[in-house]
Amino acid sequence: MEHPTESLIKSIHIYPVKSCQGLSVTSATLTPYGLDYDRRWAVVSNLPAPGAEGQGQIETQFDMNFALAKIQTFIYHNILSLRAPGMKTELQIPIRASPDPRRRVQVSAIQRTKLPYAEDEGPEASEWLTTFMRMQKPECTDTFHLVWCPPDASRSLKKDPRYGPLYTDSQVDEQTAFADTAQYHVASEASLQALNEHIQGLGNTPIGMSRFRPNIVIEGSELGAWDEDTWKVVQLGRHAKMHMRVCMPDLRCHVTSLVQEGAKAGTRDKVLQPIKSLRQMRKGVLRKGMVFGVKLNNLNPHSCDVYVDLNDAESAGFRYETRPVIRVGDSFQVLERMQKSMLQADLDELRHSLAVNKRSEETKVTHADLPARL
Repeated sequence: MEHPTESLIKSIHIYPVKSCQGLSVTSATLTPYGLDYDRRWAVVSNLPAPGAEGQGQIETQFDMNFALAKIQTFIYHNILSLRAPGMKTELQIPIRASPDPRRRVQVSAIQRTKLPYAEDEGPEASEWLTTFMRMQKPECTDTFHLVWCPPDASRSLKKDPRYGPLYTDSQVDEQTAFADTAQYHVASEASLQALNEHIQGLGNTPIGMSRFRPNIVIEGSELGAWDEDTWKVVQLGRHAKMHMRVCMPDLRCHVTSLVQEGAKAGTRDKVLQPIKSLRQMRKGVLRKGMVFGVKLNNLNPHSCDVYVDLNDAESAGFRYETRPVIRVGDSFQVLERMQKSMLQADLDELRHSLAVNKRSEETKVTHADLPARL
């Protein structure tokens, strides 16, 4: 393995409810499905009652439901709390440790894979969400519910060849809850700076990292802009076994042009930044989309299993069982790199595909001409 490049974790973010505002935290527990509490809940519309036929539709900003960006999320004392402008009360949902089969419901697929089931968080949550969502669109007649992915349910991540060999390398069945295509989203502060320099060069206002909704932001003097394009295997934090593989570049959509926090949350950037600049700087050709950041999965899912922390056990005099934890300021190491960047590999693959198609067409023409030449 190559000489590792070390940087630091600048910030950590979790998004308890899919497509709603996130939380900046100083530490987070790693699980076989991603960061603890990250995208474990989702807002769904028109959910059938538990046991009834049919499924609820998962609502996202991608599907033009921009009001979700206005909902703030908080977690404290095992309570999930939601706040939103215009709502006089906050919604408080006890965070359950155990599943309740009586609450099981069916919800729509995410990126073509489904949870076996989710659990409805009840009528109080439904009334709160429905009131808020109808305030944003008075013509709306849908009802909305909050659903939870219980610990005995998870979603297999689709190994899609469209995303290249990185995404199909894994030999394990990688799982998550309501995240789209990977367990962790990682972005680089140096890359944001380079992007903002381009944006300012166009006379536009620089943007914040919140537009990209990352889980982990990395900074370090050794990492230049777009260094993440060549990452293959990385290590998060001080836990020796916590290795992760890059499974795909983070292909960005129109959601990045939505303000994600503050009074203007849920409104569109007037000049469509950063999409405008990413199209000029970072557009994938074969795998459609604008690239900013990378997506990671656990290299070995069992590295997130509960283990006995011997250091704490010796000092405290008892067995302390825990999962790996990452903290702001922890090291971030690139252990292995690809020979070429993901965008260059994308371009090379496109050129190869075009060459193969051209040869194929030439062969067809030659064969078609044979009878006339004989």
